[in-house]
Amino acid sequence: MATLFKPDRSYAVPANAEIVCKDGASFVRILEGKRHTLYPLSQDGRHYLKPAEKWAADVRLSDGTRKRFRFSANKDAAAVMLSELLKKIENEKAGIVDRYGEHRKRVLKGHLEDWKRSLEASGRPPKYIGQRFNRIEKAFATCGFLRTQDLTAERLEHFLHDLRKTDDLSVQTTNDWLQAIRQFCRWMVANGRMERDPFTRLKPGNVKADVRLRRGEFTDAECRKLIATAEGSLEDFREISGPARAMLYRVALNTGYRVKELASLTPDSFDLDAKTPAIVLAAEFTKNRCEAVQPISTVLADALRPFLAACPKQLPVWPGTWREKGAVMLRVDLDAAKIPFTIIGHEGEETRDFHAFRNCYISNIIRAGADLKQAMTLARHSDPKLTTARYARTRLHDLGSLVNKLPGSKEPEAERLRMTGTDGDTASRKQQHAISGAATGAANGGNGRLRLVTNEETTATEQNGEGTLKSLKSLGNEGDSGREKSGEDGQKTKPPARLELATYALRKRRSTN
Repeated sequence: MATLFKPDRSYAVPANAEIVCKDGASFVRILEGKRHTLYPLSQDGRHYLKPAEKWAADVRLSDGTRKRFRFSANKDAAAVMLSELLKKIENEKAGIVDRYGEHRKRVLKGHLEDWKRSLEASGRPPKYIGQRFNRIEKAFATCGFLRTQDLTAERLEHFLHDLRKTDDLSVQTTNDWLQAIRQFCRWMVANGRMERDPFTRLKPGNVKADVRLRRGEFTDAECRKLIATAEGSLEDFREISGPARAMLYRVALNTGYRVKELASLTPDSFDLDAKTPAIVLAAEFTKNRCEAVQPISTVLADALRPFLAACPKQLPVWPGTWREKGAVMLRVDLDAAKIPFTIIGHEGEETRDFHAFRNCYISNIIRAGADLKQAMTLARHSDPKLTTARYARTRLHDLGSLVNKLPGSKEPEAERLRMTGTDGDTASRKQQHAISGAATGAANGGNGRLRLVTNEETTATEQNGEGTLKSLKSLGNEGDSGREKSGEDGQKTKPPARLELATYALRKRRSTN
C-alpha cells in the first residue's frame, strides 16, 4: 500500500553555519525568514537534508515496476491525487485504459501549438493559420479554458454573443470564430486527444439576418463600358496599364477567377490552341487546393493571343501589388466610366467590388441554361447551396420570362374566344389555320360568304352533331335535310354529306329564287 511522505532533498551547508549536536546526531541551524530551523547533516558533513515541499509516494504500476510520484504540497490534496492514481492502476490491470488521461493534463496552449504545426504541414497559408490561431487563443483566454475538461458550450456561446453585441461583429464573422474553434476540436478528436467535440450543439447564426456587405452585379452594358474605359486609359495602377486592366476584367468576367488566382497566372497558364481553349490554374494558387482548368470562349482566346505575345515568359501576366488593392483599382476605372460602385438593390445597398465579377460569371452561367452540376463545376464549388444561394443572381426580367412559361400563365383559348364573341368555335389550331386560309382566298376573289358559312357549319357539327340542321333552319331549308332532291334536269340527286350540306343548301335556295 503506497503511503505519502516528503522525500529529503540535499543542500550544501552554508559557510560559517552553526552545527548543533542533538541526541547524538549532528544538525545545522538554518535561518528561514525570521525563524531558525534545524536540519540533519549528511554523513560527509557537507550537506544537510531538507524535506521537499510536495508530498510523494512510491507506487507499484500495473506492469509491476515501482515509480515515485510527486503530488501536492497540501497533504489532503495529495491524498486525493494518490487515490485517483491507484484507481487508474487498478483499471489498467482490469483492461480499462484511459486514453485521454495524459492529454487532459496538458494545457490547451500546448495542443494549439501542435495544431498550428499540423496546419503548416498541410500547406495552409500563413495568414490563414495566424488568423485562426489568434482567434482560438483569444476565445480560450476570455472563456477561461485552460485544459480540455474546461471546454463548455455555454461559455463559448456567451462569448460569441458578446462579440456581436459589444464588439459589433457580424454573424458571419462570429460564425468564422466558431468554425475555427470547432476545427481545432475536430482535430483533437481525430488525433485521440479528446473524446468528443464539446461544442457540437452550437450552430452557426443566421447570416441573412445580419448582412453587412451585399455584393451586386454589373449589367452587360456596364461591363462593356468599363472594359472600353480601361482600354483607353493612359494611367497605370501599380504597374498595370489601362489595356492590361481591360484584359484582366475580361478574363475575370469569363472565368470567375479570384484576385489572387488571377495574379498568379503566367503566359504558360493559357492553353489557347486547344480544341476547347482554357486557362489552367495550379493547385497551389486555388482556394480549394485543386487544379482548375477553366474553359473560355474562342472570342476571348483570339483577344488574348496578341496580348500574351507581349508578356514575358515565366512571369505573372499581371505583375505587381495590384491584388492588395483590387477594389481600389476597379473603383478608379468605375469612376472614369461613371459607373456607380454601390447601387440600391432589392435588399438594400449592394457593393460591386472586384469579387462581383465572380458573381456575374456564375449568374451568367445559370442564365445561359446550365444545369446545377455544370454550374457547380464551372464555379468550382462542392456545395450546391453556395452556388445557388450566394452567387447565382437572377434579375427581375429573367423571373418574368420564366413565370410566363408556367402552366396557366397564358390565357385559355376558350376564354379568349368568349371575350371576342366567338365562343362557339372550338376547332383545333390546325383546322383554324386551314379555315383562315380559305377565308382569305375567298376575300381575294372567291366566294367569301360561302366559305365563312362552311366554316361555321363545320364547327357547329363537330360540337353537338346537330349543327347542320340548325344552320339549315337558319337558311329556311331544314325540311330538305337528308332527302334526295330533283335537279333542274329532273334527275334525282343525293345531298352531300357534312361539310358540303351548307353549299348544297345555298345553291338550292338560289335555284328556287
